[in-house]
Amino acid sequence: MSVSRCNALSVSTDRAWIQRSVSLLAASLKAGASKQGRVHKVKELVAVIVEDHPVTAEIVSDICRNGGFTPVVYEKAFDALAGLQELRPDILITDVHMPQMSGRVLLRTISESPYSFQGVPIVVLTGDDNADDIATEGDNLNIRILVKPYGIDQLLHYLEELRNSGA
Repeated sequence: MSVSRCNALSVSTDRAWIQRSVSLLAASLKAGASKQGRVHKVKELVAVIVEDHPVTAEIVSDICRNGGFTPVVYEKAFDALAGLQELRPDILITDVHMPQMSGRVLLRTISESPYSFQGVPIVVLTGDDNADDIATEGDNLNIRILVKPYGIDQLLHYLEELRNSGA
């Protein structure tokens, strides 16, 4: 078996496992809400995802769907800027390390934008050891940082909190 085929098989297996885990966790959360009588129809919530890695973008999209959000994915931060102004999402989820424009520059640009993004929750996904300084890129923004490898349940629970609070 060649190395590339082995890596593809590994990614495919990991993705299938992650999708099953997300589905089971979402079903569990919905069942818990149903038992508590909190199931109600909610408005469509939009999650803008800025991620240059296709597999990660798909996994985060699946988590968003299971969390009750409609994902809109941008591979480039520059493209996401125009989409953010038009869509006015309920949440922004971004990677830090991307070509052309990093997540840090995206946060700084949003922070300095004449459009108000102060009420939009932002989740920054990073593998950086010095993740705490990322929040300083957008002092006036509502930023939550998830350090890789983060648990799927961490992002899903945060999305559930937002959805239940009326995002």
